[in-house]
Amino acid sequence: MRFSVLTLSLPVDSPSEFERVGPLKLVKSPRCECCGTELNNLQQLPPYHFEIVRGRPHDFLTDGMVFAVSERCVEAFRNCGLTGLDFSTEPIQLSNCRDSYFMATPVCTRTLLDEAASGVVIDRVRGCENCRVMALHAIKRIVIREETWSGWDVFTCGNLFSEILVSERFVNLIADFDLEGFSFIPQDQFQFDYRFPGQL
Repeated sequence: MRFSVLTLSLPVDSPSEFERVGPLKLVKSPRCECCGTELNNLQQLPPYHFEIVRGRPHDFLTDGMVFAVSERCVEAFRNCGLTGLDFSTEPIQLSNCRDSYFMATPVCTRTLLDEAASGVVIDRVRGCENCRVMALHAIKRIVIREETWSGWDVFTCGNLFSEILVSERFVNLIADFDLEGFSFIPQDQFQFDYRFPGQL
């Protein structure tokens, strides 16, 4: 299986950007059953109230941290039997937009990178050998240990939970249904240096 990274980074000419309106409520992430390490970033709690701050709304909206998808994207995802995204039960409150959007949360899994093949430069490992939650200095590509992947189409993994990974099936779904606003980086082209300039 080939994977890609779903990018939440916002280019200067981002076509669909939203911002939260009102206070932010967070819930703690799930923890590793073996060592108790948090397995993902903090999750936002409803109510979800946002407003469009740039461009026109496409099928994918993000503020660079979280994202929401259009109702037709939710329907396509479910009808095609894809897995790995939890959607809010009610549409988000989206000022200055009449269309329905739903918060989308990737499943947090124990899928792991092949650290050597991915060219991972480790700052420190915070978790145990089962979850491998770590802080990275850098990564040169995405290579998944496929024996740890349970078939999810959208997911985060222990030793790279800062990124959202998607299967070929998800990328094809976006193309087949002509869903707008999504941006992907193929696994072999993804590289990132997580260090601040002073750490280089």
